Amino acid sequence: MRAEDLLDAIGQVDDGCVQRAREKQPARKRGWLAVGALAACLVLVLCSPLMIALRGANSAAPEGIGGDKTGDAENGDLAIQYADTRIYYVDGDTVRYAVRYLPQTAEEIFTAWREKNDIGGEVVLLDAVIEDNGTTVDNGETVEHTVGDYFILRLTVSENLKEYFEALDEALLLDSLKHTMTGYSGIDFDEYHLQLRACKSATID
Repeated sequence: MRAEDLLDAIGQVDDGCVQRAREKQPARKRGWLAVGALAACLVLVLCSPLMIALRGANSAAPEGIGGDKTGDAENGDLAIQYADTRIYYVDGDTVRYAVRYLPQTAEEIFTAWREKNDIGGEVVLLDAVIEDNGTTVDNGETVEHTVGDYFILRLTVSENLKEYFEALDEALLLDSLKHTMTGYSGIDFDEYHLQLRACKSATID
């Protein structure tokens, strides 16, 4: 096509078409963008606490009988894992259990057991030690412990627990203590030993 033909074709365009083309076209509504941005912000606000909680739970590391614990050495804080825990108690001539959501430490579990069995605060947990047949290697600057496959739980409780042997069946009470303290840690214990020992200041406020 020659330039003259092109110019002639343009010249035959309807003036109304040219006028409509020059008029400002209305902008498309972009309301869906605002709604989408608002929804994204709402999701972020609602999910932030959950993400923080999951991050703390995933960073926990096992440490002794207390279950999962994790600490920040620089800030000195300590996070303790919580879990549904079976607390065994004497009910007449049988042992039952109730499930409670508790911190996974020996002290907290023992306190819950004591309260569920209506035992006073003068009875205290003096010690809870896990022994295993693992090996410990001193590498100079660090000490590494390889966990074995044979576990022993040694509990030491104040001897004034004996004062409750008359009101509660002794065998059932001690059995409920054993099941409570060996059950929450997730360890399949091969041996369990309980020692009752005198304690000068065995009262908890």
